[in-house]
Amino acid sequence: MQSQEIDIEELKNSKEFLANLELLEDEMNSQKSIQKGYQLLDSLLLIESDEDKINEIFSFIVNNSFDTLSNKLISKKSFDMKNSEEIATARAIYEHGVSLYSENSFKSAKEIFLVLNFVIDNKELQDAMMIHAISTMKSMKFDEFMENIADTSKYDENDEFAYFVKFFKVDTKKFFDDNQKYLDKANKELKVLKSS
Repeated sequence: MQSQEIDIEELKNSKEFLANLELLEDEMNSQKSIQKGYQLLDSLLLIESDEDKINEIFSFIVNNSFDTLSNKLISKKSFDMKNSEEIATARAIYEHGVSLYSENSFKSAKEIFLVLNFVIDNKELQDAMMIHAISTMKSMKFDEFMENIADTSKYDENDEFAYFVKFFKVDTKKFFDDNQKYLDKANKELKVLKSS
């Protein structure tokens, strides 16, 4: 453990590392890249950069991901979940939804999960977002959701969708059957998106 701390201290003072971070930030801004934003955020958190800088990058990620989402909805396009930049964008929106959910903002979290269900072109993730949405519609607390519904034992950090909760202790089809009235309500809300 000791050696890792030294490495981090070394990084903080490494001109090359700091220059690379500046380059990454320039690329992030010029390309409006959320993926690069996350790379920068991870590096800043690693070297325990100042809070204002971390918040600035975090705001960049959130604001740009919602701009992209808005454009997707207007142009009736989906997130291409084979494209790493679009995965990063969907992740940012998802993490915002989870943050709202953990603060018991059930309605706002539900709206985010339903929008993601609508714009993600991946069936497994669409179902996962619907399970999230139904759980918020039932006002199930986030901790309870993580404990009783989510299956974190199957988490694989090498999975490109590792940032999404997509494995569950419940059978997806049975969950939807048992919660048919919520599913119908959710689909009715999604219809509005589809027709707009």
